[in-house]
Amino acid sequence: MTSLEEQYKKKGYVIIKNVFDGNEIDKIRSYIHKTFDLQNNSNLRMVYGSEIIKDQMLFSFFFRKKILNSLRILFGDDFEYIPDFIIQINSFGQKEKKYKPGWHVDSASEGSAKYFLKKDYKFAKMGIYLQDNSKEYGGGINLTPGGHRIYLKFLPIRIVFFIKKLKDKLNIIFNNHFIKSKSGDIIIFDSRLPHASSLPKIDNQFIVQNKTEINKIDGLGNNSKFVFYCNVCSSKDSPDFMKHSSKRSLKEKSPFFDYSKQKYPDDYDKGFVKFIEDNKIKIAKI
Repeated sequence: MTSLEEQYKKKGYVIIKNVFDGNEIDKIRSYIHKTFDLQNNSNLRMVYGSEIIKDQMLFSFFFRKKILNSLRILFGDDFEYIPDFIIQINSFGQKEKKYKPGWHVDSASEGSAKYFLKKDYKFAKMGIYLQDNSKEYGGGINLTPGGHRIYLKFLPIRIVFFIKKLKDKLNIIFNNHFIKSKSGDIIIFDSRLPHASSLPKIDNQFIVQNKTEINKIDGLGNNSKFVFYCNVCSSKDSPDFMKHSSKRSLKEKSPFFDYSKQKYPDDYDKGFVKFIEDNKIKIAKI
């Protein structure tokens, strides 16, 4: 087992440093500004997969060689991308009036699924960060190292996940780590790992919005937050998630779920499909 695998298994996340250099970051940030006219469209918070897969400048960012090599180490040669590609723009997470607002696990909507208890379960979110994570401006995430682990699996499943939720709350209080990621780094973290956006501050106070709004901070120039996100996993763990996403899309009317309604490769842009096939990348299918 490599050191990368060991860290991922133990802590539930890994940081891949310097995947993109400063020139590449400046170029893609400028491209996003111009392509989506952020000067006049400052309320734009999300660019969804349906737009990303039509633009090679954007979608190719997810498939750099260093990223692919790291994913093979973590998830095996047959790993797959979930095509839920998204770019977040100055988005800092929902701030609802609940316990430790903003903190969540990405697997929450899947409930107490038995497949989460598999010893070799490998499903993660991958984030590509185009700015440093700083105490003043945010730009990355906080997380709870080791918080993905599930214990006492021999107990009834409802009790197992009740214990996991209690453990999550304790981790958020006592095991909350600010991740010092840098521009050009990527973070790959287990879908069961509690995490939250690192929040920016104004007058030394964290930005807090109500439950229906997204935290936002504009006019930061090079400190504006841009993050590329998608899910990645072992090929054997994609079918359950894709089935869940397909069902979820029927209840939640959001362009985020467009990928769960499209059949790969038939419904995808030809340029995207050619790029994927030329680079021998696997995309999860419905």
